[in-house]
Amino acid sequence: MTTIINAGVLFLLTVSQLFLWGLSLRWGLRWAKVAPVSTKQLVVATLIWLVLQIVIMVVSRQFWSVDQSLAMEFWHLIAVVVATSLLIARVFDATFGQAFRAWLLTLIPMSAYAAILVLVVRPYVLEAFTTPANSMAPILLGRHWASVCPTCGKPCYRSPDDPNDRFRVQEVELMICDAFHIHEVAEPDRKVIPSDRIIVSKYLRPQRWDMVVFRYPDDPSILYVKRLVGLPGETIVIKDGFAWANGVKLTPPDELQGLRYFDVIPDVRMTLSGTVESPAVLGDGEYFMLGDFTARSRDARLWQEGFPGHPPYAVPESEIVGVVTHTYWPPERWRTFR
Repeated sequence: MTTIINAGVLFLLTVSQLFLWGLSLRWGLRWAKVAPVSTKQLVVATLIWLVLQIVIMVVSRQFWSVDQSLAMEFWHLIAVVVATSLLIARVFDATFGQAFRAWLLTLIPMSAYAAILVLVVRPYVLEAFTTPANSMAPILLGRHWASVCPTCGKPCYRSPDDPNDRFRVQEVELMICDAFHIHEVAEPDRKVIPSDRIIVSKYLRPQRWDMVVFRYPDDPSILYVKRLVGLPGETIVIKDGFAWANGVKLTPPDELQGLRYFDVIPDVRMTLSGTVESPAVLGDGEYFMLGDFTARSRDARLWQEGFPGHPPYAVPESEIVGVVTHTYWPPERWRTFR
């Protein structure tokens, strides 16, 4: 059902965008004194424009995976302006200057369309994000190196070396494979593979085992993505590799078989929250979040600062942004979660 709703929203947004762009292009062509203009030409130009935006987006993302600077954003904008103007000039037999003027007028309705996205769709319906790190590997991958698991032969992943990572937990880097085996790999392939891109649905009520995006208690300007394990009113304890709620062992869904949670992290000299020694007692509207890459996740076990009026390990419902429902990029990792 979530896929149908999201697909319907994206379809309506796309159709609306194409209609507004085609209509404003007609006005722009009149303003630029390009005549005559047929409906067939407008339809052809609009459909080619859609394909052009997709191609530019795909190519740009390949470069952005290496260089995410403002310069890259500038060249992306230049590519859009030049390519669109050339398209208009070709379809309507206009000069480049006339085509550029016609394109300028399309910015007015497109600005209104963008405002709807920013003020309505993103806050209340759905939003796309880039996976920030590898705490949810292997289900969600940030920028990573890849190798082969010595235990089962499946692909395994780890974050690239980054001595400036402020959230780094340990010095020794580990890898995790698709079967949740955690180990060291002496020499992984050091080619950096870009992050997954995900869709977060804002209209869903989070449930246990959902992956959710929320504000980080230590710094609410930072968004985290973790798995929701503990629900309001529960006492969460990690024991024997599993999470227990009110003394009952929680059984993860089938796709998480093999996942084990750590109640002790080597080289971390502190008592973790959600352990037998320090249970996580959740109040009304509070949730307990854990990462799937349990040996490399800065999750509720490790937080020291909480939201006002809440313990450090608790994420209040008001700080939850949405539920991860899809991975949409790269295409080979397309996946539905709910």
